[in-house]
Formats: sequence, structure tokens, C-alpha cells
Amino acid sequence: MVPWLWTLPDAVGNPLMLLAVAGIGCLPGPRSLMLRMLLPLLIGICICQGQHPQEAILPSGPVTLEGVVCSTPRLGQRRRQQPNQHRYTRIKIDQIRCSDLRIEGEVSVTLPEPARVGRGDRLHLILRAGSGSHRQVISAKHWHILETGGWMARADHWRQHAIERLLAADGAWGCALLLGERGLLEAETRWTMRRTGLGHLLAVSGLHIGIVLGLFLALARRVRPPWSHSLRCCGAILVLGQAFLSGADPPAIRAAMTGAMLASGLLGGRIPSAFHALCFSMLIWCAMGLAPPSPAATISLCAVAGIHVVGFCRGEKHSPLSAGLGAFFGAHVALAWWSPELSPLSPIFTLLMLLPVGAGILLALINLMPEMLLPVTWIEPCWRLLDTVLDGIPLLADRCPGSPWLAPAIGVPALSLGMLALLWVSAGRLRLAGATSLLSVAAYFIFTAMGTAETVRL
Repeated sequence: MVPWLWTLPDAVGNPLMLLAVAGIGCLPGPRSLMLRMLLPLLIGICICQGQHPQEAILPSGPVTLEGVVCSTPRLGQRRRQQPNQHRYTRIKIDQIRCSDLRIEGEVSVTLPEPARVGRGDRLHLILRAGSGSHRQVISAKHWHILETGGWMARADHWRQHAIERLLAADGAWGCALLLGERGLLEAETRWTMRRTGLGHLLAVSGLHIGIVLGLFLALARRVRPPWSHSLRCCGAILVLGQAFLSGADPPAIRAAMTGAMLASGLLGGRIPSAFHALCFSMLIWCAMGLAPPSPAATISLCAVAGIHVVGFCRGEKHSPLSAGLGAFFGAHVALAWWSPELSPLSPIFTLLMLLPVGAGILLALINLMPEMLLPVTWIEPCWRLLDTVLDGIPLLADRCPGSPWLAPAIGVPALSLGMLALLWVSAGRLRLAGATSLLSVAAYFIFTAMGTAETVRL
């Protein structure tokens, strides 16, 4: 069992946090920086305890209920057996009432069509018989909207309209890269991306936000004020809009807020440091109740920290490959606690995918222009060419040996420390890498002496 899953009494959290903060204050060096990084972490760990939503318990037979949509509607597709009847919509509902009885918790519902629903809409549904918290509506005639939601529902409707525009030009990859709708891609494509360590490209995160913001910042450097300030403002507003329209997933919110902070700092004549960005990212994760030990927050923060470690150690001489290796090894320092699988060639193929991914995001933005300015028939050949590249690179990566590679059973601490040693190697700090390797060997011998311990599966 990993240390952060140990159960502690409720009254222990605050004294431990105060003792940790007091201990940090006694240390020499940059105390304020450590406080800005570790204090949000400790507060977030205390806040996020017990924040997981409860699953609703429904009768096993067909059931009629009412509920409010509480998640972003996501589209998916089955195998294309019949034209125009292979897509469905997945939602989560809460505030459930069944036969005038209130049911606590959430339930996942699959609507058998691309439905125009949004967060805050109250629905009436008749569900099939089944068990568990995931149920299906009987048919398209067995659900309807009782009451429409507010501005969140309208935003979801705009998002669904954008999806329809992209799908009209065969832009399924545009839906995945710009709006986070990876369910519209073929199942074989998603599985190949996941096997080869490229699955992070299918979720709107810091990489996608960085591509959009980097385009505007690069244009702003080539023009004079006040046009450069206007471009930076447009970039910040656009990345916030992209995060919102993509479903406002936590990684997208974190990346968009950090990018907006960077753009606002440049507008004010200040360049935020890497440590400020990391502290700000931690504060955002804590504000969403997803601070470490949440897997998403822990892996994301370790990946960002890995990039900053390489940039700080190598200075301006670091290459995109070294930054990619820093993100890869930094993420696997945390990922080792949840899964022993890794793809060694993932950083190289991620760099190969950057150009087509950026082209896909840019083409999706162009595709959303009014049809009178840009007919769909002009866009379709571009999507076909881009689909060939985006589908071909993961297939090439899947043919290479070691995709994925199962790490040897040396114990979770030894594997995590081994990844940290490789991070120091990519940063050019060989002495730290050697010391960390010795710690990894010591952790391995302790692991073999104490017996086996399984990793926590994601």
C-alpha cells in the first residue's frame, strides 16, 4: 500500500500541516518559495479528502427517473453498421428523483443519439434494465428535456454546434484536438495511441493550450505595440475559451489559467519564472479539489516539474528533445506508483506528432469560420491528408519494440527513483543521477527483503 493511502484520524491533518509548515520555516534557503509550493500542497491534500462523487444505487429493472445533467456531454461512436446511427452521447446526472423519491449520487447515462443537451438541463429518462451506475436509455423516444439549463447549457450547445461543423468536413481529429472529443476517433486509433504512450495527445492539456498560445505570442513578437499587446490579450482569451469549450476538464483549466498568467505577465512587462508557474499550477489543482495524491494532479505536476528541472539545469541550451525527456521521466516518477507500463520511445514520437497536432488545431480553428467565407469542400482534402499523418505515426510507433514495455518487478519506490535518476541524466546532472541510482538500488534491496507490494492501478 502506498504511503498516501494510509488512513489517518480526522484530527491529525491540521497539526501535521502546522508542524510541516513550521519545519519548513526553520530551513535555510528560499523559505518563501518552499512555502508557496508546499503549503498549497498540504492544504489541497486536506481539502480533497472525501471529494469523490457517490454512485447512485438504482433498481436493477427498467426504471423511470428525472435528473440534472452535471457533466459535459461527450460523444462516442460504435462500429458503423448503419449510416448516421453509430454515434451516441454520454452524460452524468445527479439530483435524481425516482417515483417521488430522492436518490443520492450520480449515474452515467448513454443516450442513443447525438443529443443536444447541456449542463443544468433537467431530463426525463426511461432506462434499460441493468446493474451498476452506468445505464442506457431504451431508445431515442424514451427521453426528453423537462427544463433547460442556464449559460453552461448554452455553452454546451455552442460546443455541439462546433462539433457538427467539424464532422461535416470529416474533422474527427479536429474534435479530439480542439474540443477533447476523442470518443469520435476510431477505437483502434485510441487503443494504439494509448499503447504507444501517445494517449496524452488526445486530451486537451498543456500541450494543446501551449500550441495555441505560442502561436499568438510568436506573432506578437513580430509586431509593434499596441498590436502586440492586442495579440497577447487575444491569445489569453482564446486559450481560456478553448479550455471552456473543451469541457472544462481539470488539465485544460490548469493549462489555460497558467497560459493566461504568462500572457498577462508579458503584458505587464514581467516574465513569470518557472517556479511561479509551478506554484500557480498547484494552487489551481488545489482549488479544484484535485491536489496530490490525485493521479491526474500528481502526474501533471511532476511532468511540468520535469520540464522546469531540465530548463533550469541546462539553461538556454536545452533542446525540445531534452524538454520532452524531462516531461516523460518527470511524469513517470509519479506514474510508477500507479502503473509499471511505459513506452521508452514516447518522447521521440511525441515530438514527431507536435507539428501535425498543431496543424490539426489550426485547421480546426479555420474550419469553424463561417461557411460563406470558407466552404466545407475546401477543408475536406486537408483533413484527409492530416488524418493519414495522425493515424500513421502511432502505427509506426506501435511497430517499434518496447511499445509498451513492462518494467521489471523491482518495487515501486525503486522504479520511481530510477525514473528520477534518468530525469537527472536528461538534465545533465550526472552526480545527482548517480546518487539517486544508489538510492534506487537500496530501495530494491529493501523491497526484496520486505516482500512484494502491488501498484495501485489507475
